[in-house]
Amino acid sequence: MGSNRWSVAVQPGFLFNITPKWSVDLGGDVTIYGHNRHGLGGVEVEKDASYTALGWVNYNASDKTMFSAGATASWGGAETVGSIKGADVESTTVRAAWSQMLNPTTQFLMEVGHDVDAQNTFKRDTTLTLRLAKFF
Repeated sequence: MGSNRWSVAVQPGFLFNITPKWSVDLGGDVTIYGHNRHGLGGVEVEKDASYTALGWVNYNASDKTMFSAGATASWGGAETVGSIKGADVESTTVRAAWSQMLNPTTQFLMEVGHDVDAQNTFKRDTTLTLRLAKFF
């Protein structure tokens, strides 16, 4: 929104059980960006593809409660504004999460994360995500 260009994202995911209580989630994201031929001041803006890989190990404590630990790595996405090329953004984040089904269609999730590496972007000491989701 507001980038004045199209983008296409392919996001494959693989989920599998190791044992009845343990599972693994593996996912990725490749985003390809079109050119913005009408950047600020009429300058053309190009953006390289960006990539994300993530993995989670999950422990299903019960039918309603799950604990997870994982990591995410992101890289790419350097922008060129006119003839000036920026740098790729790289980051690696470790995360832990707890999710709880409050009823059959409502979930509460709390996730804590920490950037262990960040290049050409802000390094976040701690992140906290709280989510209340209603499934239809």
